[in-house]
Parts: sequence; structure tokens; C-alpha cells
Amino acid sequence: PDSVNNSWYDPSGYDYRPIIQTLNAAGIAVIKSAGNAGSGCSTITNPGYVPEIIATAAFDSSDNIAYFSSRGPMSNYGETILKPEVAAPGYNVRSSIPGNSYGFKSGTSMAAPHAAGVAALIKQKYPDITVAQLKAKLAQTADDEDKPGQDAYYGRGFVNARRAVTE
Repeated sequence: PDSVNNSWYDPSGYDYRPIIQTLNAAGIAVIKSAGNAGSGCSTITNPGYVPEIIATAAFDSSDNIAYFSSRGPMSNYGETILKPEVAAPGYNVRSSIPGNSYGFKSGTSMAAPHAAGVAALIKQKYPDITVAQLKAKLAQTADDEDKPGQDAYYGRGFVNARRAVTE
């Protein structure tokens, strides 16, 4: 695969960084939900705080960071880094549900697939792009919603599929 989407967490503190680095070295981008630990600082869940992961926050129908969406910054590897990288729709998103049906769900697990889809579009448009370049492209083409640049709430902003493949 060119990218993998992850929407889980491990409270044990296990260090997933070597695994993520191996996946990245193989050309596989790892997109991860930031977590639903709420509005406090430094609440992104493991392994979303791994520097090489593309952590995705959730925003609501008013384009505000969702109340449940975890936030950065994170300092699990000796330096403080801003997380998440981007934000995507994560509130009342129509999704498949058990029982061969559809319903509305909320959470960063609804946001991360949006970012994974945009990552796939980037890879389709630019097949030789590296994971680092893909991560940068995803961030650089996001619609900045807060102060200019990356912040601990929206990351670089809302993922923007059109800009990602045209700029």
C-alpha cells in the first residue's frame, strides 16, 4: 500500500516509532487519528504522537476543532513537536455501521480516513513522491484555519484534496 489509515490507540506506552520508520522507509505513509482525549494540551494518543505519523484532528460542522479532538504539542521523543499535522471532518460523518446499514459517527477515527484519501490522491498524482514529501504536500496544501502555520489544534489546517493535486 501507499498509505495506511489507523484509528486505534495503545495506552501501554509501547514505542511504535521503529515500526512507523520502517513503513515510511518502504514508502508507506501512516495516517493516524489524533485521538478523542479532549481539549487539553498534549493529549494525542499513542502512536499518534510518533513524529513520522500523520496525525489527524477532527473539526465539527462549524469548522471548529471538535471538543473531543486530541491536541498537541507532544514531546515524547526528547523534543517538542507540533501535532496534529492536519484536520479533517470528524463530527456527524456518515459511515457504515454494523447490521449492513449507515449512520452518523463522530471522532478522529472519522477524520483520519479523509486525510488518508487525500494522501492516496497525492500518491496517484505524484507516484514517485516520498513519504516525507507526501506529508509536506498534505500539510502545505491544507486550508489554514488558525494562526498562520502549524498549531496544536488544527495542525496546518483542513485537508484540501483539490489543492493537494493541483498545487
